[in-house]
Amino acid sequence: KTVQIYRLWPIGVSTGFVPSGGLTGKLVYCGYGELSDFDGKEVEGNIVLLELNCRNNWRYALMLGAKAIIFAGADESTYPEFEYKTAGAPWPIPRFYVKSSDAAYLRSLCKSNDVRVHITSTMTWEVKTVSNVIGIINGTDPIYKNDIIVVSGYYDSMSLVPRLSPGASEAAGIASVLEFARLFSENRPKRTVMFIAFSGHDIAITGAREFVAEHFDEVTDPIKIFFSFDLSTKSDIVGIYHTGDFFNWHGLGYTDKYGWVLRLISV
Repeated sequence: KTVQIYRLWPIGVSTGFVPSGGLTGKLVYCGYGELSDFDGKEVEGNIVLLELNCRNNWRYALMLGAKAIIFAGADESTYPEFEYKTAGAPWPIPRFYVKSSDAAYLRSLCKSNDVRVHITSTMTWEVKTVSNVIGIINGTDPIYKNDIIVVSGYYDSMSLVPRLSPGASEAAGIASVLEFARLFSENRPKRTVMFIAFSGHDIAITGAREFVAEHFDEVTDPIKIFFSFDLSTKSDIVGIYHTGDFFNWHGLGYTDKYGWVLRLISV
């Protein structure tokens, strides 16, 4: 029987290489990945089936020599559970997700002492050129029209299981920008409004950094204020951020370098 599995988001630059001929090995079920779940199991050189909600216990399978890991989809889970399946180092182990209905079938197979599976999968990096898209509605006031208000959002998205989820939650931000553009086109503001659809959100906020680098001398004059909508469907809490994670590494001075921005906003 063929079971559809789905690749997880790469770990850094590592997609988890699978040879052109695929991977073959014994399928070993190790529950939620507690150390006791590996007792007596033939992990080294085989393919481990783990429950998705195993937090970051999957790393034990990696350290014990598994050649690939399949995460059994759960009917209920949380976004952090998927985030636990990433790491700071580009470990080259292939990681897959299987839907809960197929996961039940795989669990049943593992009740046998010797079930072998063959995995075929391809994930490659592609070089792409991306762009920021800018639209402007000129202000109506003879004086204030020289002031620019920026309203922005990201039009790209990411998903930890890319083929199953298009990252729809992240579309809320750019949808809000488009709605503001529609409203202001029908109700022209006194000040000029610049609408920006940024790219490169999950590539160290590349789009915003490129724009700021190019227009830094225009901050405060004519750009008076800059809004970026990064909305979530999980909460209605408002958060203020002055840097992205790319610049927020403690000990490297970036927090101090840009901390004045947050202090200014807080006042």
